[in-house]
Amino acid sequence: MMSALIAGSAAAAASQATTPSSNSLLGINMSKGGESLGVPMQIVILLTLLTLLPAVLMSITPFLRITIVLHFLRQALGTQTTPSNQVLVGIAMFLTILVISPVAADVYHQGWEPLQNNQLTTDQAFEAGAKPLKAFLVRFAREKDVKLFIEISHAPAPHNPADLELRILIPAYILSELKAGFQIGAVLFLPFW
Repeated sequence: MMSALIAGSAAAAASQATTPSSNSLLGINMSKGGESLGVPMQIVILLTLLTLLPAVLMSITPFLRITIVLHFLRQALGTQTTPSNQVLVGIAMFLTILVISPVAADVYHQGWEPLQNNQLTTDQAFEAGAKPLKAFLVRFAREKDVKLFIEISHAPAPHNPADLELRILIPAYILSELKAGFQIGAVLFLPFW
């Protein structure tokens, strides 16, 4: 499903880059007018975003926590290289897909499908698709970590969790996942010590 989203976004960016329109993709004016970026620069930006996509997906999914826990479990069992890192990453990837697939389906149905059907603009589709992701991140981000990043960014305090921005939620979620992964790993490690 993720590869379909990536391929679809690349095709949409290419089709928007070749046809004149007033749409913007990620804040880049995609029209043929003088104030837009050239096609080579749009391709460079798109390839850069596609390069960063695996790191982003690993950071905003349970992959981080699962990988840390599996590593601690391997160390607790005393097997330094068995199972190998590739096996651990494969197990973590499939468990992550299992956990995140309902959220990815909601993002696809609420954001991507209406964008493909020209029912929403790019900005509206991003906002609609971000809602299920925000709900997932709020569910697992610790309140302490959210408060920390609100203070660091000097953002106004939200009235409810739905008002939190992704720029606050994503780092708070990553920090919460790291803490949870190490705590679970330590608890698993203790009986074997």
